[in-house]
Amino acid sequence: MNQTLRKGLYAGLAVLLVIDFYMIFNAGNPNSLFRPLIPDPAYDVSVTVGLSILIVVISLVLGAGANENSLRNVLKRNEAHVLAMRAKGHDDWSIAVSFVNELGVRSRLVRRVLEYRVRRLVGRIG
Repeated sequence: MNQTLRKGLYAGLAVLLVIDFYMIFNAGNPNSLFRPLIPDPAYDVSVTVGLSILIVVISLVLGAGANENSLRNVLKRNEAHVLAMRAKGHDDWSIAVSFVNELGVRSRLVRRVLEYRVRRLVGRIG
């Protein structure tokens, strides 16, 4: 995810959070600012829950992207080492396993997920 899109999502998330807080505290209020958009107060709670779910989805997307960006940054800093390992004949999978071993991950599940992500990112180097 590029930096411009990421900043736009954070800005959109901030706006959605403000709207969501307003809707939470004004659900059912006949004088709500959103009454022209949602004429029937019976739908206030449904719209608020839907907006909250959208906020959670955007937050998860941003959180997943942050993890990938940090891995990408670490691999970029070690690009010379990755290229040297490739020159020695190592494939992307062995480079990814070596990288995850250096991280000291103990959980098998997390280890496998990281190996696949690192392998995909290593394939983009060079």
